Parts: sequence; C-alpha cells; structure tokens
Amino acid sequence: QASVSLATIVASVSLMVSMAIMVASFRHSLDDWLGAVLPADVYVRAGAGDSAYFGIDEQRTLAALPGIARIDFLRVQNVLLDPQAPRVALLARDLPANEPARALPLIGAAYAPPAGGPPPVWVSEPVVDLHRVKPGGTLTLPLGGRRHDFFVAGVWRDYARQHGALVIERATYARLTGDGTANDAAVVLAPGVSVAQFRTA
Repeated sequence: QASVSLATIVASVSLMVSMAIMVASFRHSLDDWLGAVLPADVYVRAGAGDSAYFGIDEQRTLAALPGIARIDFLRVQNVLLDPQAPRVALLARDLPANEPARALPLIGAAYAPPAGGPPPVWVSEPVVDLHRVKPGGTLTLPLGGRRHDFFVAGVWRDYARQHGALVIERATYARLTGDGTANDAAVVLAPGVSVAQFRTA
C-alpha cells in the first residue's frame, strides 16, 4: 500500500511539474511572438475585414501626422493555394530593407533568395504542414489574376491564423497586382509623444 501511495504521489508531482514547464514555455514563446509581430506603439485599422482600406492619399496623410517616428503599412487578403484546403492569409508588409526576416519570429534559418530568382515569401507553420512547402523551395501564389512564383525564404511562428499565413514585401505585392492600398498601419511614435496625442492628431 505504501508503494502504491508513493507511486501516486510521484506521478502527481511529475504531472504538476510537466504542466508548469509547458505553460511557462508557451508563455515565453507567446511573449516573444507578440514582441516580434506587434512591436509598434499604435495600430490603425481602416475597418472590419479586408474590404476596407487606406488609399494612397490617406496613407500619405497618416504618414504626415505630427509625432510619428516611423509608420509601416500592411495589406491583407486571403488566397487559395489548394481548392481542397481553406484559404490562407496573405500579409503584404513593409519590411526592413536590409534584413526583412528580422521583423518575423522565424523558426530555423532564413534563406537568401537566389540572384535573379523569384521574390521571397515567408510561410507560417500550418502552411508547411498543410501544403507541404519547404524552406528553400518555390511556392506559386495567385496574385492580380495571374500566378507568380516565390522563393520560400523561411518559416515563421503565427498563433493568430490556424489555416496558415504568408508574408511578402508590400512593394512586391504592389508591383505584381497594381494594388497600393493598405488595411492597417503600425505606428512608432516619436520620443515624448503619447498615444493620446497621436489619437487626437
């Protein structure tokens, strides 16, 4: 009886420790992910869904507001990679010119696109699992009524979209589609400027 009781206690303690480690690990991963995908001070959305957008003039107006150190725009739409699978979110983002992957919570290594090859795309984990995409390979996307090849430059972690997401550079998206609109803006405020002051502006 003592052996059975001791085994039960050991199993219970082991389960408690395992759960604590798992929760702490997830919280750490989620915190890192939030810091990578939401680093700005303020986020501005044109409206609900991906049908509302900021036009070119509205983007210029936003960028010219006082108190802004940097503003990056995002265009979101859903694309169909496989008729048998749900649509995947395509995020066309303003990314750092010198190192685009620095703005994404990458899993594993980043791959440099070959010179003269297709533009880069970064895929989330569900895209790898559902569509059998491999880093360093090629992925074809339907954009602007045509199909375009992209170089898979890396895999990133995304907790927000269970069916997968793709990230490409917004300049590439605009060049291939002729669409220069944006759904969202990420604003980094200048030192000393409060969120309330920017909201009023």
